[in-house]
Amino acid sequence: MIDLLDDAVDLTPGRHVEDSPRDYEAEHQTLRWELTGQVRLLVELLLVLLVLAAGDSPGSPDGPTVGVADLARAGLVEYGDPEPVSISDQLDIDHLQGLLRSAANARRSTSTSGTFRPDGKGARIPGTDITEQRRYGAAFRALQEFEE
Repeated sequence: MIDLLDDAVDLTPGRHVEDSPRDYEAEHQTLRWELTGQVRLLVELLLVLLVLAAGDSPGSPDGPTVGVADLARAGLVEYGDPEPVSISDQLDIDHLQGLLRSAANARRSTSTSGTFRPDGKGARIPGTDITEQRRYGAAFRALQEFEE
């Protein structure tokens, strides 16, 4: 061992392991196909929401709305952490959660200084029947799974 150390012997692993050349073109093509698939899926999910929103249902954004605080007083939701949660089979939880994340409700939760504080109590959601809620809820759930 002393004879080896007396000579200039390099025992670093990099000297004994070969670098395998990366195939950047193949990696790029694979990532491109994956991204294309994700974009197509997102377009399909958004089209489902557009079709739902195009219907003349009583739950359209321009129709009557109900406050989440009113739903809590009626015993349909409870305030969980951080958002209200449905405790009734008369209210679809995915529908509720999707609408709470809507742009209109986000504006209600943003102060004039631009600070966002989720506040489900002040949120308003369109009044719809449970069948319509479930259709929207399924679309919102699919979008949430896509996002995750």
